[in-house]
Formats: sequence, C-alpha cells, structure tokens
Amino acid sequence: TANPILHLYSVILKMLLYTNEDSHYEKVKHLLVQKNLQDQAVKKEAYLYLINHCIRQVNKGFTPYNHELFSIYQYTLKQQLIAAPDYISPWDFKNIVTAALHVKELKWTEKFIKEYGRLLPLHEQANAITYNLAKVFFMRKEYSRCLQQLQQIEYSDPFYQLGAKLTQAKSLYELDEFDTLGDLLISFKKLIRQKKLLSNEHRVTYVNFIHYLQLICKATPAKNAKRILSNLQQQTEIVDKAWLEEKLLELI
Repeated sequence: TANPILHLYSVILKMLLYTNEDSHYEKVKHLLVQKNLQDQAVKKEAYLYLINHCIRQVNKGFTPYNHELFSIYQYTLKQQLIAAPDYISPWDFKNIVTAALHVKELKWTEKFIKEYGRLLPLHEQANAITYNLAKVFFMRKEYSRCLQQLQQIEYSDPFYQLGAKLTQAKSLYELDEFDTLGDLLISFKKLIRQKKLLSNEHRVTYVNFIHYLQLICKATPAKNAKRILSNLQQQTEIVDKAWLEEKLLELI
C-alpha cells in the first residue's frame, strides 16, 4: 500500500472486526515497528487500539495477553505516548498498575506508583498512591501493612471505596480474622446497595463475591468446599473469581 498510515488503519480495522484472530494484532505491532512512524498522534492512537485489544482478550480469560499488555504499557510510557512529562490520567494509571500486578512485577509497580503518582491530578494523588500501594502490599502477602495503608484512604470516590473494601476483606481472610471479616462483609453488602452510581451488573459482581466468601468461611469439611467450587466455576458475574477459586482449592 502506498500510504503506510492508511495501510496501518486498514489492519487495525481488521483487528477490531476479527477479535479472535491474533494475526491482525501481530500485524499492527509489526507495522508500528517496521514503519517507524513519525506522526506521534497516529502512533499513540494505534497503540491505544493495541491496548484495548489486549484488555478485551484478558477479560475473555486469555491470560498470555497480560504479558502483552504490560509490555505495551512499558513501551508507551518510555515513548511518552501515554503519560506526558507532567500528566497521566487516573484511568491509565489504574490500568497500568493492574496490568503490572497481573504479571507480578511488584518492584516495577511500586516504582511506577511513586514516580507517576505525582503526575495525577492533585486532588486524586493521595488516594491513588495509597490505594495502589496497598494492592502491592497485598500481592507481597504483607496483609497487615495492606490494611494499615487502606485505612488512610478518603472515600470520596466510590470505586476506590469498593476496591478498598474488597482488598480489606481478602486481607482479613488471609490473616484468619474471621470475626472482623464477618462484620466487614455485612457492612460491605449494605454499602453496595446504597451506591447509586453502580450499575446493576457491577453491583451483582460484588454481591456474588461477598456471598462466596461467606460460604468459604463456613466451608468445612472439604466436600463442602468442592461443591462451592463447582458452583463458583459456573458463575460468570463475580469480581476476583480467581482468588476465591484459589482459597477453595487450598481448603480442598
């Protein structure tokens, strides 16, 4: 094709239309490297299409795309295609932390949070840094430190509030603090029902998490855990399903 930008967009279109075919995704990546595009706006947009493709594949359960996504985020940060020297969007910040934690790049994630957190809008910095560092501590199995971190969050943003409650619940379970966890899960369910900003679908995913964690806390003997796991594996509308499955397998 005479025009490399038109050719690039034609392959991007195929990637969007045929989401189950990896070849178009690979071709877009290849073209971006091969053509060495000088137009930063086009380059940025193309990489955003790649990122969105990876996120869709991860959401479908194709875990190898976690590494693809993290790799693209690393490259786009280096090239200043996502973050400007003085700004990063809260949405990109959150997604990059999530992608890095999925591939267990804990040291990289902590450095990213501290370095790029100061580029967030001023009113969002404290909560974003505190919340995301808590997630790093959780992944390191530093559950008490994670809980201390979460206590510092100001709950002005409903999504930080829900994410913090979720991480608190998991940390209390890991610490065998079942009485405190029981109280937290009751208050968590009330909170979800009060949140008017949540869609019904979003609300259901959290309610299901609470339901299964309550079952897990009572899951003795092992045969009960097997039955719960079997039901959980058929459940599609649930947040943090993989962690719940892991806890049930531990009981079995």
